[in-house]
Amino acid sequence: MTIDKRLSLFVSGHKGFLGSHVMSHFQGSFAIKTFDGDLFELPSNLISGDEKAFFHFAGVSMPAACEKSPDVAYRNNLMLTEALLTKLSKTLSKSKTVFVFFSTAHVYENSVVPMKEEASVNPKSVYSRTKYAAELLVRDLCTFYNIPYVIVRLFNTSHKSQVGPFFMPTLYSQFAAHTVSKEPFIPKLDRVNVVRDFLSLKDFLGAMEAIVRFDWSQPQGCGIYNICTGHGKVLKDIVYELGKQLGVPVALSDSYLTIESSIVGDSTKFQNVFSWQPSYSKSVADFVKSYLE
Repeated sequence: MTIDKRLSLFVSGHKGFLGSHVMSHFQGSFAIKTFDGDLFELPSNLISGDEKAFFHFAGVSMPAACEKSPDVAYRNNLMLTEALLTKLSKTLSKSKTVFVFFSTAHVYENSVVPMKEEASVNPKSVYSRTKYAAELLVRDLCTFYNIPYVIVRLFNTSHKSQVGPFFMPTLYSQFAAHTVSKEPFIPKLDRVNVVRDFLSLKDFLGAMEAIVRFDWSQPQGCGIYNICTGHGKVLKDIVYELGKQLGVPVALSDSYLTIESSIVGDSTKFQNVFSWQPSYSKSVADFVKSYLE
């Protein structure tokens, strides 16, 4: 990606999984700005107007942590977002820096068909409620302050570098611990009979490039977007495919045969506006291959 290197990007949450990859991905094309302190105390002069985008990843992303400490979740997922937009409103508006907020597919209901952005929302957890509240805040404040914005509803972006109590890191770590055994691998997972929309890290970074390339002097790009493949993947199929590509035989119980729920997105809107296509994530085999690279 060739861009004027006099421009910069700001990345909040730059030490997290997605933030760190966005930072390293764009380092050759932009000056990357970050802040290691309390973002509520972000110096206004750190945002100088040469930013092409402000990627706002910072927040509490683990649903269990949000349930345990809802005060912390609302402070970091909602109140911090308001504080940043209010503090930086004049600079972001004048420079037409796009504010990219990362929400979640957890705001949606289960659905047997891929969900468009207009689908009904029903955020049932503290995590999803903080994110949905922040979506409304970003939309209203950015419109009021005349700041370009993109609200990204993430589904399941993963790579072997991801850590934490999420499905893919948990599964991958169990496979890694099992490679010394000749016995079939039996995963210790709560559920693998659900359908989810998994996106490769490569496709996610391609979507971020598309946002950065967009002409933000024009307002038509602002809005809420699903970034996903539109292709559901049964978790048990991912288990088998990961075992196949790692050379580890897998054994699952028959109780995993009935599909319990499905959350799959439709990214047609994002594809049409930003000329982006998922290339590495459409099939289970493609996703697992990209996950391991």
